[in-house]
Amino acid sequence: MAKDLFHDTVRRGLEKDEWTVTDDPLELELEEITVKIDLGAERLIEEIVQWIN
Repeated sequence: MAKDLFHDTVRRGLEKDEWTVTDDPLELELEEITVKIDLGAERLIEEIVQWIN
């Protein structure tokens, strides 16, 4: 999968904001269809809850 112009910049921004890039690319298989998403990222749920509150 070709990466677009902003891929590395977005990835660095997520990592700088303490996100964990889990997949690059993220591939999801739904029956006979494969979907490829540029990045998969996650943060600890506790941190998100703290940000919301």
